[in-house]
Amino acid sequence: MSEVFVYVEGPSDQLGMRQLFADIMEIAKQKGRTVDFYPLNGKEPLLNKGPIKAINILRNRPNSYVFLVPDLYPPNKPFPHINFEELKDHLKIRFDEELKRKRCDNRLADRFFVHCFKYDLEALVLASEKALLARLSRLRIFLRI
Repeated sequence: MSEVFVYVEGPSDQLGMRQLFADIMEIAKQKGRTVDFYPLNGKEPLLNKGPIKAINILRNRPNSYVFLVPDLYPPNKPFPHINFEELKDHLKIRFDEELKRKRCDNRLADRFFVHCFKYDLEALVLASEKALLARLSRLRIFLRI
């Protein structure tokens, strides 16, 4: 079974992404695959612990993929970065250092990905008008308003 682990900063990111990707998660499930989002309680824990968690998953689950998706802002937390490339490069370096420290196969890096939210998740949700309106419509029906 193929598994995709997406680590995000917090529970609101997790819940928002699960809602936005509900259709994709369902399609994956129908094909015997899983996609899910996991919070790591803030930007610093995600950037500090994320590469280690990724290696532990990747070395023990050969059909898995791990994505780290922190917010770009605030910058320079917990290491210097002001743009996505700097953030990504630093996380890849930390991942590679952990690979060496744990004496893992370098090919694990082929299944490790870094992306980021350039803006707060709330801004992304508001930009996804169709999904937001559908959700609000269901909520209105539920609340009978």
